[in-house]
Amino acid sequence: MARGTKNSRNQARKRVASKRPPENQQTPPPAKKQRVKLTLKPRKPAKFIDPELSHSESSKSSPPSSSSVEEPEDVSQQEFTLAKSIMLGSVSIYADSLIAKLGEFKYRDWEVESIRRLDKATEAKKIKFEWSSGNAVIAAKGISKAKEITIDVEESSDWEKVETFVQKWMRDHKKDITVRLTVNYTKVRHSTHDDSPSEERCTKRARKVLT
Repeated sequence: MARGTKNSRNQARKRVASKRPPENQQTPPPAKKQRVKLTLKPRKPAKFIDPELSHSESSKSSPPSSSSVEEPEDVSQQEFTLAKSIMLGSVSIYADSLIAKLGEFKYRDWEVESIRRLDKATEAKKIKFEWSSGNAVIAAKGISKAKEITIDVEESSDWEKVETFVQKWMRDHKKDITVRLTVNYTKVRHSTHDDSPSEERCTKRARKVLT
């Protein structure tokens, strides 16, 4: 029994020979790691831009809009119809129509003409009259009666207002523009006194216009 134990111990003592490389064989040196050098470019300082200056430069560079330089349409050569009439109460004393351009019709001359025509029409009957009212109605093709423009006209400045509306309609390309200009007079009652206040009142505007 002791002998078997001795053999088992000898077998345990046996060592496995290590595999060593031959002495004449050299091991290759470890590969060297290559270092890559990174060069960073210096950063340029940010340039300050004034917002107000940049806005002014952009506005200068951009062309002006057409609306800012657009001029109003020239309508000085366009024509409209002017219908004139003189009324004494409900009786028409004079009526006429003409083709006119803006600025051609003189309201002052029309006042003088209307009084002279009234004098001639009432001379035989010795009727005294006085100015009552004057108005102009502006109409055009496609404009309903409710949308016609009515302006009280007593003097030249009022007629200039009429032509301002006519000019606007011309630029709006309204067709067949017509202005109906009417001056209304009323009869003055007779008085037994030659220089009565009523007669003085009835001729007051006529004298003012004719002078």
